[in-house]
Amino acid sequence: MYTLRKATRKDHDTIKNLIQKVGINPLGIHWKRFVVLEVDDVIIGCVQRKDFMFVAQELSSLAILPAWQKKGLSSQLIQACIEGASKELFLVCDAKLESVYRKHGFVRHTPKELSPFYRIHLRISRMFWRIISDGTYPILMIHHS
Repeated sequence: MYTLRKATRKDHDTIKNLIQKVGINPLGIHWKRFVVLEVDDVIIGCVQRKDFMFVAQELSSLAILPAWQKKGLSSQLIQACIEGASKELFLVCDAKLESVYRKHGFVRHTPKELSPFYRIHLRISRMFWRIISDGTYPILMIHHS
C-alpha cells in the first residue's frame, strides 16, 4: 500500500539522500515544499512544488528510488503536485521525459511562446544543465487543465 503525505522536518535527510541517489540537482531543496510517497513507512519517492511569488509554481525534484521506478508511481506524485497547485504550474525537464508529463496535461512551449519570466527561468536552467548534463537539453512545460 502506497501513502502520499506532506513531508515533515524529520524527512529532510531522507529527501536529500533520495535526490542525490537519483542524480537530480540538489539546489533549492526545502522539506516544507515536498510531498513524499511511502510504502511500509519507507519513503520511496518525492516531489517538490516551489513557489515563485505571485507568478507561478514549479514542479521539481521528482524522484523515485531506482528499485521502484517504471511502476507508474511518479504519476501519483505528479498528480498530488497538480492538485495542490494554487498558481500556474510549470516544470523544466529533460526533453526525453516530455511524454511522461504530457499525459498529465503539461504542454511544451518554445522560448518564443513564453513570457519573460519563463524565458529567464529556462535560460538559467539551460546554463546549469550544460554543467551537469550528458548532452541532453531541458524543456519547459506548463500545465493546462
